[in-house]
Amino acid sequence: MALAEAIVAHHRAHLLFRRSLRASCQSRTHRCASRLRQMENTIALAGRGTVETLAPTLFQIERLSDAIAEGEFADLGVEPGAGLKALAGLLSKLRRART
Repeated sequence: MALAEAIVAHHRAHLLFRRSLRASCQSRTHRCASRLRQMENTIALAGRGTVETLAPTLFQIERLSDAIAEGEFADLGVEPGAGLKALAGLLSKLRRART
């Protein structure tokens, strides 16, 4: 859960930048390159996996972290802890895939 909280804190700290990044079509190429490097580094550290298998989980982690940081759970009347719990579950899934 601590890692999930740290990721959300990072997303909150860079909220305006992340909003701008999502809104900017010009940044799509840069965002894609950054995500690809992130996945390749994760695969190298784990010693297994592929971009095809890792990409869906990383997209879920990224979007879920943004939703928590933006307060979207509260907007829906949902306890933000539900988002953190789901995020922690995704991170746990990612860890299990590494072992």
